[in-house]
Amino acid sequence: MVPQVEHAGWQVELADGVAVVRFPSPTLSEGGMRELRQEFIRLAHEESRGLDLRLDLGSVAFTTPGGLGGLVALDIAVRHTGGRLTLCQVTPGIYEVLRLARLTAVLDVAPAARYSGVRRTI
Repeated sequence: MVPQVEHAGWQVELADGVAVVRFPSPTLSEGGMRELRQEFIRLAHEESRGLDLRLDLGSVAFTTPGGLGGLVALDIAVRHTGGRLTLCQVTPGIYEVLRLARLTAVLDVAPAARYSGVRRTI
């Protein structure tokens, strides 16, 4: 059985040294990211080794500036424990915000399949 931690703003599944976080809320906020960072640090200490973190942002449509700062702080916390943060299923709108904030150069971002694999016909 895969251990799960549920929170009002997100759900964490832990398996094989990887924590996968899903956000049921369409908004990524500073408060939610702060709580997630604290939960991640707790889980990493329990694991006693580097823990990779994957954030599934497929349902996130909006982020506050504090939410962006929270992503950077979370990335620092994950790297500090010896792990790696990956943003997965990033929707086109959120990807564009990350790109404009120049965070795609700092964070590991994997756009949603429908976004990265779209063919354009001219």
